[in-house]
Amino acid sequence: KIQFHFGKKYRFILKDPIAFYSAEWLYQHFKNLKVIVMIRNPVSIIESYKRLKWDIGFIEMKRQDKLLSQFPKEYVTLINDYTYNQADIVDKGILYWKLIYTKALEYQEKYGEQWLFIKLEDLEKNEERIMKTIFEYCQLEYPKVRKVSNQKWFQNASISNNRREKILSQREIAKIKESTYDVARYFGYFD
Repeated sequence: KIQFHFGKKYRFILKDPIAFYSAEWLYQHFKNLKVIVMIRNPVSIIESYKRLKWDIGFIEMKRQDKLLSQFPKEYVTLINDYTYNQADIVDKGILYWKLIYTKALEYQEKYGEQWLFIKLEDLEKNEERIMKTIFEYCQLEYPKVRKVSNQKWFQNASISNNRREKILSQREIAKIKESTYDVARYFGYFD
């Protein structure tokens, strides 16, 4: 949880991928909650997992029956398998991305007019325009002056193809694209 102060207004920000599954409940129970769903290319996310040697804690998901009941059976089978058996971070990352973004598609269908859905790559390409959209959505005044004129709100989290290829093999990239395409295509990836 992070607190930001904008003039006379405060906003609390909760950034938690697992809490993402509770976004609907939070939205329904907290008046004036503003939900922003950040969408990111699966290749970029999985590259980060591998580069940072981050392990995906499926055991935490496995302990939550209500959460598991939201997933298709084939995903639950993989969660069980990845919890107790060694699995490649690429395979784990593919499943994790699909879990998150399948839910994001459901949310977008249900709350597309009330919530804000933003692709990270769009934010990076059109930072000022997208940041103004975010501020407007949150009913905050967009700052007129920034401390440093060339300071960006958002440093590039997407990665160049060159760096991607140093971390992920061409085979791994192809596997990610093929395995996530059924969901990723709805967000405009890999067309």
